[in-house]
Formats: sequence, C-alpha cells, structure tokens
Amino acid sequence: MIEITIKAAAKKVGITSGYQLQRTTGFDVSMSARLWKGEWKRIDIKTLNKLCNALKCTPNDILRFKPDKEI
Repeated sequence: MIEITIKAAAKKVGITSGYQLQRTTGFDVSMSARLWKGEWKRIDIKTLNKLCNALKCTPNDILRFKPDKEI
C-alpha cells in the first residue's frame, strides 16, 4: 500500500494545518482536509505536482510504501 504523508514535508515550509495547506495549494477545503489527515486513497499526477511545488519537495517526501500483509 502507498500512503500519502504530507505533514512532515509541510512542516518544513511552515504549514501546520489543513487550512494552511488549502490556502497554499488552492485545493478545496474537503480535499485539503483529506490530504492533511492522510485519508486520500488515490492522487493524480497533477495534484501530486501541485503538492510538491507548494511544499518544495519531491514525491518521495510525501509518499510512503508499506508492503501489504501476506495472507
């Protein structure tokens, strides 16, 4: 599974809340809140690009791979 973890990258540029993320990126409130809480299940390249530009980071800084548990 791949998780979106933006809080650490956001903190490096002074963003400490979903509201600040929304103001910085221009995303709507709902999308910003889900991204901030890590509740986003998929993300398109355009959104990822906008996040990386706003947070001055790379996709590696905000995406984390966790292997699925084997059954």
